[in-house]
Amino acid sequence: MYLLENDEDFDDLLKCDGQRYDFNQISVNRVYDTTSTISDTVDTDDMAEAKVITTKVKARLKYSDPDVERKCYKTFGVTGKYAEGEPSIITYYTI
Repeated sequence: MYLLENDEDFDDLLKCDGQRYDFNQISVNRVYDTTSTISDTVDTDDMAEAKVITTKVKARLKYSDPDVERKCYKTFGVTGKYAEGEPSIITYYTI
């Protein structure tokens, strides 16, 4: 399971201990905490109210290069928000 997609906005997620990795060299090693909340008072572009689902996850990523024996690990907090009919919003931060 890969947490990331090919997107320049995630460039800092590609680096661990000063080395840059490809997306296919990064995988989710562990998910620590997950919480979800629902709010039903958010306006969408068409002015209808929609439920918003917010999910917060603390995830540990493993960076592995087949040419290097040593593995690198980094932990991130990730928040995802979804409202029906709206684009999902993903934010992340280093823990």
